[in-house]
Amino acid sequence: MTTMVPPIHVSYDPTEQIAFRRRLGDGIRRERLYYGMSSSELARRIGSSRALVYRWESGQNMPSAFYLERIAVALRVSIETILN
Repeated sequence: MTTMVPPIHVSYDPTEQIAFRRRLGDGIRRERLYYGMSSSELARRIGSSRALVYRWESGQNMPSAFYLERIAVALRVSIETILN
């Protein structure tokens, strides 16, 4: 199943970038917990590390388009659902 990655507006304002990373991380955590999945399980399913999933969920880093698509597939949701 291939999901389309929506165009993402990238702001150069550091405050907006931080807010976007936090919103994305909150969406990943929300959907992961909804399905009762641990961060270790999500990491295993997408071929990543638990530490990297933690950094995404905490807003420290942002997943690449490659990982964002894998996260959506693993959680059985659209990328738009994660972003909202």
